[in-house]
Amino acid sequence: MKSQATPGELRRKTKGVVMSERPPHSHEEQPAEAERDVSHEPHPRQLNPRIYVTRGLPMRAELTDGLWLDMAREARDIRAEMFSALHADDAHTGSPLYIWDYRDFGAFNIQTGAIGLEGVDSIDLLAQIARGIREHGPAYAAWAKYNEDDPRLFDQFPAAFLGQHESLAAFMRGQLQQMGYEAVLDQAMPEEIRPFVAIDYQTLANELFGDGIVVIPAEGGVWIFNTRA
Repeated sequence: MKSQATPGELRRKTKGVVMSERPPHSHEEQPAEAERDVSHEPHPRQLNPRIYVTRGLPMRAELTDGLWLDMAREARDIRAEMFSALHADDAHTGSPLYIWDYRDFGAFNIQTGAIGLEGVDSIDLLAQIARGIREHGPAYAAWAKYNEDDPRLFDQFPAAFLGQHESLAAFMRGQLQQMGYEAVLDQAMPEEIRPFVAIDYQTLANELFGDGIVVIPAEGGVWIFNTRA
């Protein structure tokens, strides 16, 4: 669990081959069951990011040679498996290879099409994302989607990720709990007034983190990132 931070500290921080599997009809993934705090989720659902690659344009997938490729490994191993199974090469001579479908990439939406074509996600990029998802879970996919214009930022996930929480306000409340501000209000406010006096933790978090805070919806809560970490 991340250590509790003082306001000053907070301000300073301010994707094997499975030949028999059919292409799916939907890319929608169900995120792992969410907890209020990522540290309370020791066994999230294990995602298995993979893509369906075909040789030739798959107007009808069942008439086209294709295979599912597990992507959470090195790109060179993926290419070797893909070229061997589909009798292709890196130059894509003959019928080109197409990314036709995908599964378990969470919030990250893959740009499908002919491999090597501009605008189609590369094997290297998808392998990097898949390894991150395998290691960190669906929150990594959300982080990759947020930073898809600059993949260099993908590796900052461990430092930037502040966990899964009920809300930004709940995260801020947890960070400041040990400082006893609520107890101070309990003592200072008359009993009949106390229910109407509250700390605005949402605004406080926005003030402390500024534009550096990123909040992404997750099932059962939100994922929180500090882009200035």
